[in-house]
Amino acid sequence: MYDGSWGADQTFLTSADTLAAGFSFIAGGDSRTNMADWQTISNRMSGISADFHLFAGDLVNSGTTTTDWDAWYAGGTPFLQKHLIYYGLGNHEAGGAIYYNQFVMPAPESYYSFSFGNSLFIVLNSEDAGNAAQLSWLRSVLQAARMKWTFIMFHRPFFTVGTHSGEMDAYFPTWWKLFDSLGVDVILNGHTHQYMRSVPINRDVSTSAGVAEYGSGPGQGRLEVVAGSYGAPLYACAPAWYAQTCVSVVHYTKWVVSGDTVRMIAVDVNGNRIDSLTLIKPSAVVASARSAPAEPKFSARPNPVSGNSAVTLWGNPGKPWEAAIFSLDGKILYRGIGKPGSVLRWNPGLLSCGVYLARFRTDGRESSQKIILMR
Repeated sequence: MYDGSWGADQTFLTSADTLAAGFSFIAGGDSRTNMADWQTISNRMSGISADFHLFAGDLVNSGTTTTDWDAWYAGGTPFLQKHLIYYGLGNHEAGGAIYYNQFVMPAPESYYSFSFGNSLFIVLNSEDAGNAAQLSWLRSVLQAARMKWTFIMFHRPFFTVGTHSGEMDAYFPTWWKLFDSLGVDVILNGHTHQYMRSVPINRDVSTSAGVAEYGSGPGQGRLEVVAGSYGAPLYACAPAWYAQTCVSVVHYTKWVVSGDTVRMIAVDVNGNRIDSLTLIKPSAVVASARSAPAEPKFSARPNPVSGNSAVTLWGNPGKPWEAAIFSLDGKILYRGIGKPGSVLRWNPGLLSCGVYLARFRTDGRESSQKIILMR
């Protein structure tokens, strides 16, 4: 699975069927306090075609105050009337019965899962992260999962800057350990009132630096997206090793999933793109591979590649390895033999923009990656 900037356009934002046989969803959270911003962004989201919405908590400032709920409904009416919404509990809703009395969600409601298309969606309750029953349930759901993509949503992020930093540290050995070992692709959070996209994070590899690429395979890293302001007071960004992108702005994110590809765009309250991302998981890589032996480690970087830059092909399977580059119609464009830990280089030269396939082989085993060529 590989990341790269993707130039989104208005068609992507307004269409639920941008990619053949795909589906789309909107994700974000934290609409409390500023109902004017919430009304503005809900009006904008009401015009976006999506199959459903993930709301990562903190809908209102006080979940026990009916006037707060009345204002939230009034400001969000155009959006709420049009979208199927799956909610996750935030700290501002916790402790009151109003939240559970008005939303219908899969049992047991405070945490649950559902599938859509080729993807599994898991909603957790980070207000009760130490609950042994929830942890056991999460483990069983992930172990049984055989979907192409796995998305997890909960309110409090593990990796975040500012006053909420460290709030989930106690659950690195439990929740995050399962995310790494059982192949979670994307983690969606709110709570911190900003937009932040993480570097690829795999704590089995490093607890202080990102890994080479996003993915659910061995050695690859989780993608954490904090989408934390539909109107909540904004938090400032600050440098951190785990933050790839951070913007302090009211925003939402739209995701389109189709087969091997996930595309995401983050948009501010005025409709301006603040970030975008494409993830590609080759067809040979399926969720059930989480229980298979680790594949040899290979990488192709940079990816995407632009201009006449050379692509570095790296492999460290412990044995000699072969790399080959193919066009999508099967034409061989490059072939080379490398030693363990060595690199090969492929220069695409004047080839047309598009997608090419890198195939790595050692000892009868193969691994494939898509390379995106841009100009």
